[in-house]
Amino acid sequence: MATRYGADIANGGREFQEYILRHTGDGWDSIALTNLPRGAGLLGITFASTTVAYAYGVRGSDGEPGILLRSDDAGRSWRDLGEALPADCPPIFDAVFADADHGWIVGRQTFTIPVVFATDDGAMTWRAVTIPPSSGFPLYGSYALGLRAGAAELVRYDGGGLVVVRIDDPTLPPTRLEPAGGPSFGGANAFSTAGAAGWIVEAYGASILRSDAPDAPWVRQTGDASITRFLTAIDVRGDQRGIAGGADGSSGESMPLLLATEDGVAWQPAPVTDTLRDARINDVLRLRGDAALAVAEVVTFDETTMHTGVTTHVLRSTDGGRSFAHEPTGFEHDWTIRDLARNTDHD
Repeated sequence: MATRYGADIANGGREFQEYILRHTGDGWDSIALTNLPRGAGLLGITFASTTVAYAYGVRGSDGEPGILLRSDDAGRSWRDLGEALPADCPPIFDAVFADADHGWIVGRQTFTIPVVFATDDGAMTWRAVTIPPSSGFPLYGSYALGLRAGAAELVRYDGGGLVVVRIDDPTLPPTRLEPAGGPSFGGANAFSTAGAAGWIVEAYGASILRSDAPDAPWVRQTGDASITRFLTAIDVRGDQRGIAGGADGSSGESMPLLLATEDGVAWQPAPVTDTLRDARINDVLRLRGDAALAVAEVVTFDETTMHTGVTTHVLRSTDGGRSFAHEPTGFEHDWTIRDLARNTDHD
């Protein structure tokens, strides 16, 4: 499943519509979210069970509060839970649920520190979770949540490196992870878990870090200090087979960067069959067996119309992530997939 927006042309203008893209096993279906407020945007989806899923994002432009939707039929229909969110809940950048009732969300406004809220009743009520104050400049959206072996964790960019915070136990001190090559201007990061193990990617240096348990150290698996290569997405299954994605600008052009692993430790390049230029990987998803998905965002500029366009190419692997090829979705608009989510029982 994926979140995305499509563009409809009306009265000479450009009106955006949010969609959920749902894979049925035979192909992709589009679910238009016509009940969202004007300007709302979804940033991600997470499944809490085989039938319950949550979608999250922002209710409008910057300064507007966050938005949270819930589906009880595996993504076929969605209802807005905005009235149940705390009044001071900012745009939501990530969410993780242990089950249909227990979960955490993290969000923030521009130039503010992140805030975390927890629920024990299926997002009907929320309580604030205290996290250590940031010691560095808060980058917009540079936060991710993970849940492993009962431990809920927040990873954030903080003062030149990444910091991991146990949000289910605020008495535990944060763990600081120094970036490859020393402190740098970080950026987006991603957090994936499989059982007790966890993986984090750094924005720059194409670096992957792994921890075998919530109380185990984080060990760098791969990466270098070059700022021309960066990672923004990672997904690892319970068998520790996984993929990671970002972009590689070492050739002077932005090209999609994909890495794959069979054991969660050794990561190897995964080429795209049809070369995409000026592209980066938005998200990745490891499926059953040897299947995997990735989405590559391509930005183009038309000098005649002075219009910047964004399209997303869905990429599929059938060999464990060792190579990827284009997969058609049948959606007719310019669109962007922001996030991929796997049903806990289905691909």
